[in-house]
Amino acid sequence: VEAYRSVLNKFEKWRLEYDLGLQDIRRYHWDDYSLDLSQTGQTDGGLRHTLQHLKAFYNFLCDDEDGATYVDRNPFQKVKKPRLTQQHHEKFVYTQEAFAALLNGINYGKWTGKRDCALFCIARCSGARRSELKNIKLADLHLSPEESWFTIQNGKGGKSRVAMIDSMAYEPLIDY
Repeated sequence: VEAYRSVLNKFEKWRLEYDLGLQDIRRYHWDDYSLDLSQTGQTDGGLRHTLQHLKAFYNFLCDDEDGATYVDRNPFQKVKKPRLTQQHHEKFVYTQEAFAALLNGINYGKWTGKRDCALFCIARCSGARRSELKNIKLADLHLSPEESWFTIQNGKGGKSRVAMIDSMAYEPLIDY
């Protein structure tokens, strides 16, 4: 509800600034509104989020189940979501220096620091997802100096898979 409130409050201010009624809004107004949002620092993801909420709001206004129709059409219905600048298939990969800096920031004096180091190293060498890392059990790990691996029980789509652990993650795992 708070997310809708925030989006609708911003839209309401913009609408009143241009003296537009709810019925007056047309499809091309999205271009003007999204440009205003972009100039105030709104990201592509934020614009997609805003458009989704405005579509839902106008669908509610068009709905006549309660006997009251506030607008006769949804002006945002056919507006396409803005393209994201980073596609889903693009991954952010830490450089060696950035990853070393991340590991240097860990407090190794506590068990949580050793755990974090082990998890970061496993994630880097295996490509395991956050949810997969969260669900690793000790029984899933098979550690030996020659060959180390672990089984991911419920990966994407509920499938199991085996991921190799390279030497970079072996030492932190043993230490943890």
